[in-house]
Amino acid sequence: MGYWGIAMSKFETSLRSAPNRFNGLYGAARAAKLAADQKRAKTYYRKLVALCRQADSIRPEIEEAKAFLPGVNVKDSASIQ
Repeated sequence: MGYWGIAMSKFETSLRSAPNRFNGLYGAARAAKLAADQKRAKTYYRKLVALCRQADSIRPEIEEAKAFLPGVNVKDSASIQ
C-alpha cells in the first residue's frame, strides 16, 4: 500500500467516528483518487456533494468533486448516498 492508500485508510478510520465530517470525506476522496481507487473516490466525492447539497456557497472542494463526478449538481444531489 502506497502513501495515498495509507492516507485513505487513516481518513476511513476517522470517518468511523465522524462519518459526515467535511474534511474527512474530502480527504478520503482525494486520497482514493490519488491512490487510483476510482470506486472509493466516487463514493466519497458523492457523499461530500450530498453533504453540501443545501449549502449557500460553493467551496473549491465541491467544485473538485463535481468535476470528478460528471453530471452531478450540488443542489440536485439529495438522493446520492
